[in-house]
Amino acid sequence: MLVSLKSLIFFVILIKCILSIEISKLKLTENKSKLKIDLNYKTLINNNNSSAYLPYLNYRDKPYTVSWDKRSLIINSVDRILIQSGSLHYPRIHYSEWLNVIKLAKSTGINTIDCYVFWAYHELLPNIYDFESENRNILKWFDLLKSEGLFVLLRIGPYVDAEYNYGGLPIWLRHSNFTGIIYRTLNPQWLVQMQKFVEIILKLINPYLAENGGNIFMLQIENEYGNVESTYGNLGYEYMLWSTIMAQSICNKCMWIMCKQVDAPDTIVNSCNDYYCHKFLPNHWKKFPNQVGIWTENWIGSPGWTGWNNGKPHRPIQDFTYAITAFIAASGGMYNTYMLYGGTNYERMQSQGHTVTYSFDPPILEIQIPNPKHFTHYKNLVQTINYYVPALLANGNIIDPIIINLNISIYEYGNSVTFILNSGMENQSISYKNNDYLIWAWSALIIDGQTLNIVFNSADLSDNIPPVITKQFNFTEFESIQFYPETKLMEIKNYDFIISTQLLEQISVTDDKSDYLIYSTIITFTKAQVENQSVLLTIPLYNEAFYVYLNGTFLDSKFSFQDRQYELNLNLTNIKNLQSNVSYELQFISLTMGLPPYGTFLEQSLRGIAVKPTDKIFLDNTLLNDGNRLWIHSAGLVGEINHFYNSSKSDELKWLNYSEYSNSTLNWFKLTFRTPTNIITDSDNLYQLNMMGMTRGWLYLNDHILSRYWTIVADNKTNPCDEICDYRGSYTPAKCRFDCLKPQQILYHFPKEWLTQDRNQLNQLILFEEGIADPTKIFISITAVNNNENIMKDIVE
Repeated sequence: MLVSLKSLIFFVILIKCILSIEISKLKLTENKSKLKIDLNYKTLINNNNSSAYLPYLNYRDKPYTVSWDKRSLIINSVDRILIQSGSLHYPRIHYSEWLNVIKLAKSTGINTIDCYVFWAYHELLPNIYDFESENRNILKWFDLLKSEGLFVLLRIGPYVDAEYNYGGLPIWLRHSNFTGIIYRTLNPQWLVQMQKFVEIILKLINPYLAENGGNIFMLQIENEYGNVESTYGNLGYEYMLWSTIMAQSICNKCMWIMCKQVDAPDTIVNSCNDYYCHKFLPNHWKKFPNQVGIWTENWIGSPGWTGWNNGKPHRPIQDFTYAITAFIAASGGMYNTYMLYGGTNYERMQSQGHTVTYSFDPPILEIQIPNPKHFTHYKNLVQTINYYVPALLANGNIIDPIIINLNISIYEYGNSVTFILNSGMENQSISYKNNDYLIWAWSALIIDGQTLNIVFNSADLSDNIPPVITKQFNFTEFESIQFYPETKLMEIKNYDFIISTQLLEQISVTDDKSDYLIYSTIITFTKAQVENQSVLLTIPLYNEAFYVYLNGTFLDSKFSFQDRQYELNLNLTNIKNLQSNVSYELQFISLTMGLPPYGTFLEQSLRGIAVKPTDKIFLDNTLLNDGNRLWIHSAGLVGEINHFYNSSKSDELKWLNYSEYSNSTLNWFKLTFRTPTNIITDSDNLYQLNMMGMTRGWLYLNDHILSRYWTIVADNKTNPCDEICDYRGSYTPAKCRFDCLKPQQILYHFPKEWLTQDRNQLNQLILFEEGIADPTKIFISITAVNNNENIMKDIVE
């Protein structure tokens, strides 16, 4: 009887669909006139104050609980909430800019900020913490978010997958007193250190937890461990369970989540990280029938695919908003835009293969203005969803779709709001409630239940007007340019070194305090080599770049994008009075640009030259690492060691006039300039250094370490750029890339607070440059927002 009843219900629904819905496939270029759009919907939304849907304001400074059921998160066992979140990484934003970025993020209509705690950023050495200085003042960050009425999802990790140098783990875990440690498994040393840091964080943030009326309403332990758990065998699963028990034992009143962890215990909510998560929900509910659907990372402009030598990734906003709308339609309870603002990899945050700009194409650009390609359309979606929150959560049940055909599905939330999704590659027209709608390919519509007007169309960018008007100016008024060769400093030999009969692994020597390790040894040449004026160097490299010098004279270099053996023909014609059987100093400079940001067994990662026992270095047929030859290891540049990038120390150098520069490598440059006046009177300048004319090195401004720089041109082969970006179809990082055959990163942001406020005092821009360069081409790109013509007036007021 039950089977017959189900069949009858299905037959009735089928007949209803056939009678009420007309479907015809249309081409992408067809007339859009059938589309019904309520042009006043933004006014409707704003009048209902949806942009200020900030549920935390109802509970601020009052203890509250956070629980969940299948439909949503629930506050105090009564109040259902829907979470729209955006990711901001406070270390990548100068603390003077925190409030501006927070307000800009809040103006989109989101009600939650997602952020990581980076272990390496706060525990500088074992038991030595910094939670107070400048960008590390995490409690100030929480205070600002709290003052703006924003919830916080705090992701403690403490491992963070691909978001920070060395996965966010402290480099001191590699020190000799941790011999035998294995990260992220049931290893006693790892468990002690991990738990200790989690306990420190929980103790620190206790006043900000929900039980104390704070805005941190959700916590995450570990990070995408499900991707690698099986690599560690049974110990992987046991470690995952240990992590959940440990976290909940420290704070048993906290709501804890894990991302991409399908075997997590049901007391921990498993969340989705992906480009699309509406299809995650049915499988999630089969495994966890009473868990809310949470999407912790909806990737846009994601840094994980912003590597050197590649075109910049671009995810079309039509696809991004389609994914969000589909997730909300399918009864998802929380999603997070990753990243809403990417920021800058200051100092040594940048990991191996990643650029200094953390995200090139998020809704908020690195210089803290709205992205004209994304911002307004994204904002309109967020605020449209906010308006319908009461309807979405009204009955506390998830909504099953009405499946029209293979590509069209409809989600009805009573008579209040309807979602129509087209997952196909062609437009389709349908008749719904006696109205005709054209559903564009790969799009989602939100239809008001009362007027039956379309209030949001993910594929229609007619609402995406530029949110701000800007003015730009290139500042070139440098008062002086000077240089000093690092090779002259190296001649002094007043620095520490290590002598060994083998080449040592790089990180064990530098402790990741410098990118550079200099390997030196003494060699002689045969008569034949002198006559040929060349030798063949065969060398295994585990680094990003490699330089060869002989008695201080540059011979060759190699950009090593892959860890493997290389062969270099070294031309000796520039060596004056080259003789056989005479001692020469051979120097290898090994360069790393950050450590691996993710992966298994990071404790075993190796960098440097010939770091494996079987590796051999040959100069023609002479084995150089035979175990008998002495190698001198010098960690860091002499200029680094002596802090010649600081104003007080740089005066000790007898800087040379740039007119004496003769296209040599390894040089320090000093450029001085006065702080530019505001290009718009009532608007602060937003600054970026344009490193045109330079190759690769380090940037320092007025005693601040800015970052690495590299102006390598992005190729068009590995991940070719698309002439036409078609938003339709599932997005992948290889799709819609841009800026191929241009410098991968030419602009480097710095905060205005780093500049002197005294126009009579000169700013000092100091850079270390590895290659042959032309610093006269450097300029400062200045952007300012014209507040008088700002379309989104008072955006951060």
